[in-house]
Amino acid sequence: MNPNDHSDTPARPYWQQERSPSTLLSKGVGGTTTSKGEMEMGGKAKGIWSANAFALAALFFALGGSALAVNAASKPSYVVKCGPGSIEASAIVVGDVNGLANTPDSYTSDKAIFQKTYTCRGGPVQIKRDGVGVFDVRFPGNPATTAVVSGLAETPSSVTPRQPDGSFRVSVFVTGTDAGVLLRRDLPFSIVAFS
Repeated sequence: MNPNDHSDTPARPYWQQERSPSTLLSKGVGGTTTSKGEMEMGGKAKGIWSANAFALAALFFALGGSALAVNAASKPSYVVKCGPGSIEASAIVVGDVNGLANTPDSYTSDKAIFQKTYTCRGGPVQIKRDGVGVFDVRFPGNPATTAVVSGLAETPSSVTPRQPDGSFRVSVFVTGTDAGVLLRRDLPFSIVAFS
């Protein structure tokens, strides 16, 4: 009796059907089987298998770094905290219930203004408003020298290098009615500082 002969087997739903390589190959998917039941790869199938192997290898190497990072995060002894090139501080600035326009013009660490903050050393994150759409964010005691910023509402934003008082000046914009004109607005943003 031929193990690949399913003529007397009642039809089964897809999820219950046998999906072994020999069954798939005997049905003409990806190659043929020899008289001994060995698999022979044919033209396209060989390329597909090679592509899958390559993709799997790429996925393995791509996830390898993430897996190590997750593993390191779960084991603090492996984390290089505040080391060269690491994230020194970050903040997601959303404003309190009255919005960012009501952010004071002197530094504050009011937790209601921040959705989330992080600093690997020093005091709490501070912010002050310098005008419409212009904020100074400071990470006291943190030596971070560079920052990147992103508007949370898909809005253009910019950040200046570290100021003499240790802050980074953030500007958040929207596109004006005239093409190419950017207008400052009090909109949420995120900032990440590193050394």
